[in-house]
Amino acid sequence: MKLALVFDGLRCGGIERVGLDYINIFINLGYEVTVYNLNPKLTEMENEICEECKIEHIVFPRWLAPERYAATLKKTWWGKYIYPLAYLFITWINVLYHVVLFIRKSSIRKKFDVSVAFSGHINDLTFITGNFVKSKHKVAWLHGALYGYAIISPGFLRLYSKIKNLVSLSDSCDAAFYRYLNEFNINKKTIYNPVFIQNRMIDDVFVEKLKKVYGDFCLMVARMEDDKDQKTAIDAIEILKNKYGLKKNLILVGDGKNRHSLEQYVIDKQMDDQVFFMGKRADVQNFYSSAAIYVHSSPLEGLPTVLLEAMNYHLPIASTDSIPGVTEILQNEKYGLVSNIFDFEGLADNIYKLYTDDKLSMKLINAGANRIKDFSPKEIEGKISAFFRTLL
Repeated sequence: MKLALVFDGLRCGGIERVGLDYINIFINLGYEVTVYNLNPKLTEMENEICEECKIEHIVFPRWLAPERYAATLKKTWWGKYIYPLAYLFITWINVLYHVVLFIRKSSIRKKFDVSVAFSGHINDLTFITGNFVKSKHKVAWLHGALYGYAIISPGFLRLYSKIKNLVSLSDSCDAAFYRYLNEFNINKKTIYNPVFIQNRMIDDVFVEKLKKVYGDFCLMVARMEDDKDQKTAIDAIEILKNKYGLKKNLILVGDGKNRHSLEQYVIDKQMDDQVFFMGKRADVQNFYSSAAIYVHSSPLEGLPTVLLEAMNYHLPIASTDSIPGVTEILQNEKYGLVSNIFDFEGLADNIYKLYTDDKLSMKLINAGANRIKDFSPKEIEGKISAFFRTLL
């Protein structure tokens, strides 16, 4: 089977990392895979793509997606008048651009059995609905639940109705879209992301060094962006000390535009002897192996792989209820303790429980060891193979 995977850039990020895992699965299944990078300026992850996979660069920015402007219908009273004109104008630009690419780029003339808009952004969805990549079947890969994208913009639903096949990470609130799915005859399947971190080598010497220097610390692994909210985790560590007299360290692994402001926040709170910034790390498995508790404070997540990685390394989890991913994975505290988003006091209370209640911690660790089996590469490989068979 010939498969085209379309990405809105291949920077170093969560979706892109998951994409690499799927590329390996597709190759193992015997598929012929071609990756289309629609933002050739973002290529950080390309050197990690296996040699069997071909990579094509096509510039296709988000402003070329007519559905991007659908949100104006909600924001302004005049949106319903302007949007149809903008839609027609951008559509004609797309037609002309398609002709130019068809003449100049041989990669546009390739034919595939299935094309997948993997980033799930408005431009890679438009790229396959506009037949910039020719395929018998189209798939939209949702990195979350269907309702999450519907809230962002009605344009997503219109694009999904053209694509017909959806893969999501959660079936949360799907009942609300029963009529929509049936009206447009949409084939939707929930498939979890696989977890491969168990294959990484552990540096035992470095792990022991981390334990010696930082003790039984809390760990959070995430980009330092607004949608990750490390401040709630930092505030929880402060409450843990002030309310319970329990002084524990927090290690933050990751980088991003908010790192400097977060470092200053820690200094202002005089917590620089408790909160430590490790930057972006390729050896994150060593931090999981040396931590005592995993802390997650993001307000919104599709399917946070970090929770699965923490389970794999037998860490009890204290998390905010970032929907739909945390709810999907932890399932009403069956596999980890959950507090409301932005509730640093509730998060601190749960961290305290995990440090002081060994029975509770062990119960969650054992439950997590069973839960992680649902995300094993072999399990996911079987579901993907079955899904593609239904298409073909």
